[in-house]
Amino acid sequence: MQRIKLLLPVAFIVIVVLAVLIYRASTAAVSIAQPIEFNHYKHHVEMELECEMCHEYVMRNAVAGLPGRELCADCHEEDPDHENPRFNEVARIVKAKAESNEEIEWVRMYQTLDHVIFSHERHLSAHVECAECHGPTGTSITPMAQPKLISMESCMNCHEKRRVSVDCLTCHK
Repeated sequence: MQRIKLLLPVAFIVIVVLAVLIYRASTAAVSIAQPIEFNHYKHHVEMELECEMCHEYVMRNAVAGLPGRELCADCHEEDPDHENPRFNEVARIVKAKAESNEEIEWVRMYQTLDHVIFSHERHLSAHVECAECHGPTGTSITPMAQPKLISMESCMNCHEKRRVSVDCLTCHK
């Protein structure tokens, strides 16, 4: 009996430590490699293209969408003999995808959980800048290898700061 009393606190500590480790592993940023090192800075800042140009569903869907090969081909399908080597690299990839009738296999960086109600349109209409949730993605020269972690805590902090409802049913099914 004495031995069980000694093992209980140790077992409790082990369970707590494991729970913390599992939680941290499930919320840790993941490294993501994209098929093209998309230059948001070039497109969004220098060329002044709006986000909706590539993320066409952003104002009407929870998922913003990713650009298809045809959209990229509008500018990058020409022969790769441009003065900019990055342009040539993208042109080669886009041309090869067009010739094989394949799409660019972008890797989604964010996934809305099934129990979360989310609307990009609602947030953008409230003047929430993309960078507030997604970090400097829209001004980065190369894709972020580790997307900014969007958590319930970050959402709650933002809702409280903006004095928006923090009632569970505002965002959860």
